[in-house]
Amino acid sequence: MSKLEVTRESVLAAAETCREAKEVLKAMFPEAFKPEYHNFGTSTQITQISSPVYIGFGHAQCSEHKHKVSIVDKGWDVEVVPGYYAGRTGLFFKKR
Repeated sequence: MSKLEVTRESVLAAAETCREAKEVLKAMFPEAFKPEYHNFGTSTQITQISSPVYIGFGHAQCSEHKHKVSIVDKGWDVEVVPGYYAGRTGLFFKKR
């Protein structure tokens, strides 16, 4: 018998089929349901292609937003944590 490979993506896709399946899969594969956060590493450049965030001139919908908007890629959610560090708000980027 060949070895069966279970991926996070396949577990999450199966979980979307019905509520009962999601609960069973959460019990069987809890690690698949943990948020997958983006790691920026030590670089401060977050406009690279692998980043979930785009900042800059070319991403504004209109001229009044030029240099004022950050765009989060469609495969990511943003978790906002007020007061995360020294009264500053933390932004965490989680894969959907």
